[in-house]
This record gives sequence, structure tokens and C-alpha cells, in this order.
Amino acid sequence: MACSGSSSSICGGPSALTLFVQASAVASLSPDLTTKKMSLPNGWAAASTACIAEGTSGRALASASTSAPDMTVPKCLAYCGGLGWQYAGVEYGSECYCGDALVNGASLDKTATCSSHCAGDASTYCGGGNALSLYQNPALAKSNIVVNSYASQGCMQEVAGRALTGLSLSQANMTVELCTTACAAGGFTYAGLEYGQECYCGNALVNGATVSSVSTQCLMPCAGNSAEICGGPNAINLYKTVA
Repeated sequence: MACSGSSSSICGGPSALTLFVQASAVASLSPDLTTKKMSLPNGWAAASTACIAEGTSGRALASASTSAPDMTVPKCLAYCGGLGWQYAGVEYGSECYCGDALVNGASLDKTATCSSHCAGDASTYCGGGNALSLYQNPALAKSNIVVNSYASQGCMQEVAGRALTGLSLSQANMTVELCTTACAAGGFTYAGLEYGQECYCGNALVNGATVSSVSTQCLMPCAGNSAEICGGPNAINLYKTVA
């Protein structure tokens, strides 16, 4: 509709606004002008699918979580990055979730609408109801951690009967290096560390074990090197030979 005071200009229309933005503000806004640009921690960027649906049988990112009344995207990314997880997701305005992979039925193919403003910055979005604003730092992928030609697969739940049954040992000086060396000497595909000083090897995950059964209990330092983590109660730090 033409402006009533100047027919050569447009002044919106029925239920439609002609929008103007201060020139000084444009550089700080997203291309569609709906949100403020964010300064993300080094290495982090929005995932290839920026907003995904929450998992169907549990959290999409199940390795760590926190919430805060002043939650922002950078705050969540710093939290997950500090714990070494490559994915971070913000949900429902104030919730933050971390993981190395999408689990419990979640995937990049399952998109959602992220419409909750961040509790700590209303000019940006932090997911929505059952929806995650998803970010990734590929440099933190567990697969990048390689010890004796075994790449980390993350933290997996143990199962009844053991996930790895080819070889086992328990030593008071257990380290990731010691376990992977023992498994490599036996020609095993997998090496797993559990409960601080236990090491298990195998060529396949058995008794119903699967890497998609993520555990959050790999919190125990290795008995032989407190700077390393050697699983936890019913939780395995799993490694697999590099192809």
C-alpha cells in the first residue's frame, strides 16, 4: 500500500509491516534481522541442522547437562566444551545438554522449531519445547582421541555378562595406554576401561551392548594415572582400532 503522504513510497499493507532497521544495528543482526549475532567460543558453529527435535526415548544429548536462569548459547557451549563434548544444545530457554553423538532416536533429519528466547539474552534463541538449538565443535569429537591406534568411542553402559569378553585384566597401575597395549597385543578390535582399574578387550560388542547406550558415569580416574579417565561403575570408556 502506498503511503498516504507520498504515493511513491510503500507503507506496509493489511497485516503487513514495511520494516526499517537502524543502519548502525544491521551489522550486529542475523541476515533475516530476527536475532542478534553471537560471538561463539573458538571452534563452535551451528550444526548443519540448527534446530532438532528432542530424542524420543531419552535426551538427544545425554552425556552432561546444566541449567541456569542466565543461560545463553555461549554459556552452554563453554560448559560443554570444557567437558570435552563436541555437541551442545540449548533447550527451553535455560537448559543446556552435551554429548559426542545424537542418541535416543534423535537425528539431524528430525527438525523442529526453536522459538524460546535465551533466559540470559532475549535477543537470541535457546531451543524450545522438546527442541534443541544445536551447535558443534568437530575438533572435540571423541574419535580424535587416539591411543596406541585405538580411537575413543565415548562412554558406554556396561551390560550383564560384559560387553567385551575376549580378555580382561585388573591392575592397580591401570592406564589407557596399558589397556590398549594389552588389547592390541591380543589382536582385539575393542578396548574398554571400567571402574578405574579394569580393562576389557573384544572383537565385538556382545550381550546386547551398543555404543548408542550412552552412560554419564565415566568419571573415575585411572588407578595408574589420575589425569586419565578409566570408566566408572557399570560404565566403559570404549576404544576401537583405527581403520
